[in-house]
Amino acid sequence: MYILSADFGTSSLKMAILDKNTKIIETTKVEYQFHAFNQDWVEIDVNQVFGAMVTGINNLSKYKKDIDVIAYDTFSPSMVFMDNEGEALYPIDRKSVV
Repeated sequence: MYILSADFGTSSLKMAILDKNTKIIETTKVEYQFHAFNQDWVEIDVNQVFGAMVTGINNLSKYKKDIDVIAYDTFSPSMVFMDNEGEALYPIDRKSVV
């Protein structure tokens, strides 16, 4: 049994394979570009993030048949899903995230 852990950050995706005792067996890191503007806004192309995920999974593919759990962390505090016009599909209020 293995756990696939994925951390989607601002500039890269970090992934690890952990055993049932949460010992790290192997890791990989895939970087992607981001665009910073308005002093504190960051925009990342979803295709780059998805591509990084595919690359990361391929880098750890020798464990794929034994992965039982997937745990992920995305862009603190949460991912914001946008529509085609750039509007949030669901409002995220950082003050209310616990």
